[in-house]
Amino acid sequence: MPTKKKTEIETLPDEEQGSDWKAILLPIVTTLFQQYSTIIAEGIHEKVDQLLTEATKRLIISLLMLIGAIFALVGVAYLINEIFNTEPSTGFLVVGGAVLIIGLLMNYAHKK
Repeated sequence: MPTKKKTEIETLPDEEQGSDWKAILLPIVTTLFQQYSTIIAEGIHEKVDQLLTEATKRLIISLLMLIGAIFALVGVAYLINEIFNTEPSTGFLVVGGAVLIIGLLMNYAHKK
């Protein structure tokens, strides 16, 4: 009876090799992946909804504040014109200059 050499190793074809553990692990890994991907996707959707809600609220508040500030500044400009009996553009020039200086000071303070 011929004996095999010690250096030769019996191997199975690629299709048969490890097919048992693949058949067992593949459904488990697939199920886990689906569950975790669903959980992660739901978490992302919740966070995005929260961020959009917060961003929308802040945008609306900012726009309302901007409109209010514009009306207040126009009112101050007209008030300056009425108090000092000056040309109509003088009040707007004073208010615009004050806002410009305040903006420049805030920009300078922000850079430090």
